Amino acid sequence: MLKDSRNQFNLADWQSGDRKFSDPFFPTTDAVYWADVEFEARSLIASQAYDLQWHRAGDIYQDGLLWGPRGIIPGDIAQGDLGNCWLMAAISAYAEYPSRIHDVFHNTQANPAGLYGLNIYALGVPTTVWIDDYIGFKTNQWTGEMGLFYGQVGSDNALWGPLIEKALAKSVGNFWHLDTGINADGVSMLNGGPYEELRHYDPRMQMSVDDFWNKINHHDALKQIMTVKSNQSRGGKFIENHSYVILGTKQLSSGERLVLLRNPWGEDMYTS
Repeated sequence: MLKDSRNQFNLADWQSGDRKFSDPFFPTTDAVYWADVEFEARSLIASQAYDLQWHRAGDIYQDGLLWGPRGIIPGDIAQGDLGNCWLMAAISAYAEYPSRIHDVFHNTQANPAGLYGLNIYALGVPTTVWIDDYIGFKTNQWTGEMGLFYGQVGSDNALWGPLIEKALAKSVGNFWHLDTGINADGVSMLNGGPYEELRHYDPRMQMSVDDFWNKINHHDALKQIMTVKSNQSRGGKFIENHSYVILGTKQLSSGERLVLLRNPWGEDMYTS
C-alpha cells in the first residue's frame, strides 16, 4: 500500500482503466495560480492561463509510454511557457542517470487511470505526492494546432517530464510558485541533498580557470549533478539569466577546453 498524508492508493487497483483518477486536492482551477491572492491573480502567468485547456496525458498521447520507447534521457525535458528553467534544468540534470528518475516514481509504466505517485522532498523532508495526469494545453491562434503550454513531453512522447513538473507544482501550491528559482533548489526537491555553489566570477572565491575546470571534472567523475546559470554579460549562444545543465567536458588537441551544456529548451552545445 502506497500512501501520503491525505490519500492512500494501491496502484494495482488502478491498472484496469475502468475508472479515472481526478485529484481533489489539486484541481485544474487552482493549479496555475490562486485567484484569491491578488498579486497572483493580476500576474502575467494568470493572464496567460485564461484559455488554458486541461486534457489527460493518457488521452492525448495514447501511444505514450512513461519512459518513452528509448528510455529516459536528459533530452526528454523541454521547458514550456513558464519561467522555471531553474527547475527544468535540474530535472534534466537528474535524468543523466535514469535510475534516479525511476526512484522518483512509484509507477513503472503509464497508468491507464491517470494516477501517479512521486517521491520528492519538501524542505528536506521526504514525501510522496499523488497527482492525476491532467496537463495544460493551448491552441495556437495562427495554426489552430494544440500544444502543451508548460513542460513538454519527450520527442518520443515520453510522459515523465510534465508529470514531475506537475508534482512539484502541487508540492509548492501551484505552477505560479515555480516561476523563477535557484537551480540547486530544484535538485534538492528531487533528492533532498545539500549542494555546493561556485561563483567563478566572484573574486572572493579566488578560483582560477584551472581550479574551475578541475572542479567540473571531479564532480562529473563522481556522477554528481551540476547545473549552471548564465549572467548578463556572456552573450553569444547564451541566454541571459538562464539555467543550463553541465553534461561533461572535452579537451581538444589544441588544448582548448570545452564544457558540454544542455539548454532545457532542448539543445545541447559545447562552449569554451
